[in-house]
Amino acid sequence: MTKVQEFLSAALVDGWCPYSFSTGQSASTEATAWAIIALVGNRRLSVRRALEFLIANQNTDGGWATGPGLGRSDWTSGPATLALRLALHYQPQLIAPRIMEQSLARAFNYLLTLRVEFLPPVGRLLLLFLKGPAGMHYARGWPWNPDCYNWVEPTSYCLMALKLPTLNNEELGLSAIFHANKYLLEHACRGGGWNHGCFASLGAFYPPYMTTTAEALLALTDIAAESRVQAALNYLNTAENPGFSAMSLAWSTLALNAYDHDCSKQLEALLRLQNNDGSFGLNYFVTALSLLAINTTNGINPLRPKRESASHKH
Repeated sequence: MTKVQEFLSAALVDGWCPYSFSTGQSASTEATAWAIIALVGNRRLSVRRALEFLIANQNTDGGWATGPGLGRSDWTSGPATLALRLALHYQPQLIAPRIMEQSLARAFNYLLTLRVEFLPPVGRLLLLFLKGPAGMHYARGWPWNPDCYNWVEPTSYCLMALKLPTLNNEELGLSAIFHANKYLLEHACRGGGWNHGCFASLGAFYPPYMTTTAEALLALTDIAAESRVQAALNYLNTAENPGFSAMSLAWSTLALNAYDHDCSKQLEALLRLQNNDGSFGLNYFVTALSLLAINTTNGINPLRPKRESASHKH
């Protein structure tokens, strides 16, 4: 673990990570956010400069673009918000709480604005007329980019940002969680698990994927007893494929650990894929996920929910 930890820490020397290992790459919001998440659970490791980078590059609407100066805020706002929330919980001394709270308030506002509202006003009025108030509670999650359809991965990221380390108990947050939970449950694949969101078409049922299943499971820990959540856990526990990637194995390890399932098989397979320099895969994002997965052996998994605390509402 020390080797991958040192590799990732060295990448943050300027306060940010690029996405890939190639030289000359620009800063990546996604990779930087996940590097923070991977390192923040170890209270001995400072991620101050990376947090300062995220806060400095937050757009005026409260979200983040894929990288600094790259335009509109998008799905990377989910991981960035999650990174700030976990940092405030695990290392609150790094950044003035007032600054973190202000940044998070703006981030939450953006996430709630980004949600997909794919029915036009006339359609919503029709639902209200036909089904009453219950008709307004149709399933909806988050898109990759504004004004697009909802998908499993961005919905999972944003749900994690609203639920970890503790559930966001504000009224609008709870409403968003309810509708996004419903979206994921309604888009589960036959037999358990998730793919990117289209589970059936023209009478054919599509299979689940390890990565998206694990992501959705990490987003649904608050309804662990739900039958579709349990079916997904069974799929993840029994999936067999010698070609699994470091990314899918890291996500699977984290998800199984979050539900107190044995993840030793997945972790052992992941460790066999480690590069000689300590990294995993071809980029810093996968390396950060892999470090998170390895840290589960030390009882550290920031993606496991904590009990609600009055001192940590965001």
